[in-house]
Amino acid sequence: MNSGITFRELTAADLRLPLAFDDSFIVDSVLVLTSANGKIEYSVKEVSRYRKRYSDEQDDSEELAAYIGSPDRIACFAFDGERAVGRLLLRKNWNRYAYVENLAVDADYRGRGIGRTLIGRAKNRAEAGGMPGIMLETQSNNVTACKFCESCGFVIGGFDTRLYRGIEKHQDEVAVFWYWDLPIGSADRRPQQGNAGDEQENIEHEAKRGDAHSLHDPFGQERPGHERGAHDRSLQHDLRRKRS
Repeated sequence: MNSGITFRELTAADLRLPLAFDDSFIVDSVLVLTSANGKIEYSVKEVSRYRKRYSDEQDDSEELAAYIGSPDRIACFAFDGERAVGRLLLRKNWNRYAYVENLAVDADYRGRGIGRTLIGRAKNRAEAGGMPGIMLETQSNNVTACKFCESCGFVIGGFDTRLYRGIEKHQDEVAVFWYWDLPIGSADRRPQQGNAGDEQENIEHEAKRGDAHSLHDPFGQERPGHERGAHDRSLQHDLRRKRS
């Protein structure tokens, strides 16, 4: 039982805590994606094993402070006492979808349902905000994260083989775009207040399910409206994360 894990939206008081954690993951396989007749399919191919890490600046207090009190963005963290062990950064995208900018779980805490609980928070926020659903991006070498998305009801809406070509050491990665849509009619519901006790959740029932390793949006340049597309990589407040 993970009774010690609590979930809450980030507050100013939380900024004094160490919010960084080990979000690295092992790559031992990749998705091989194909598209034919409007249908996207994939197979999994084994590759030489290596460790990958995205976020070297994940505890940037100045950047995270921009989420506090924002009507269009939230930062929700999972804590074990005062130790941050999970992170969800979410914003309302230009196409009205809730966009997951970052989702990660500490390597020591995976497999306990933390990632699934955070995605549940994102789904609740999308529904309460009258949004049609959620969108996010993974990479083809993060197979565990892709499988996690599928298990949470997401489907592949598209993929981009060129997105990372400008970053030489990541040129073989394929960006995979996932979507989760609310049931028809749900997006028209009015926002509702959450339950008073929802800041601490019992995730015992999720203990046997997997977590996403890291779902990460690497870019931070907001583009003019006419340049936005389904593969928009913008982050309103330049939430850059170094890749290593």
